[in-house]
Amino acid sequence: MAGSRRKADPLQRYTSRSDLTFASIDLGRVVSASAQLLRLTIPPTVSMQVAIAPGLEPVLADEVAAHHILIGIIRGSAGTMGLDGTLRISLERVEVPARSSNPELPEGRYLCLGVQVLGARRADGGAPWGFDLEKVKIILRHHGGGVLTDERADGARMIRCLFPVTGPNESAPSVA
Repeated sequence: MAGSRRKADPLQRYTSRSDLTFASIDLGRVVSASAQLLRLTIPPTVSMQVAIAPGLEPVLADEVAAHHILIGIIRGSAGTMGLDGTLRISLERVEVPARSSNPELPEGRYLCLGVQVLGARRADGGAPWGFDLEKVKIILRHHGGGVLTDERADGARMIRCLFPVTGPNESAPSVA
């Protein structure tokens, strides 16, 4: 159709490793800025709680991709909730042990960006996450990190995006 346009997917651009520009970034600043912006786009009846642990190390990441990941997760998650509920956004340091239950994540220190969805789902059920989880997984693999998800019987959902903590002289993560 001549007049029809497909809705652009901002995550698509970052699924190719060659489109990523790595730099040492303050992920707490990214989370705080994105959450403030997104508060304006979700229904006022949806509560949004943000908790960023103090003293977090920088991560080596593509800052724009990190913004798009967070925006996609928050908007998508809020879209599955209907008109009420709570979004809990957190950023904290975690350690992944050598014998992790997730073999895709190497041992090490990570910053864990968590988004928890509490509350009623839309009457139509909504998509489980409201965004393309596979694209988020691909992007985080390019960063040397990963994604963990959990859905409880009571409908609460949690996604954890892990970005590896890097030292000041480290280069972009190598991904096979």
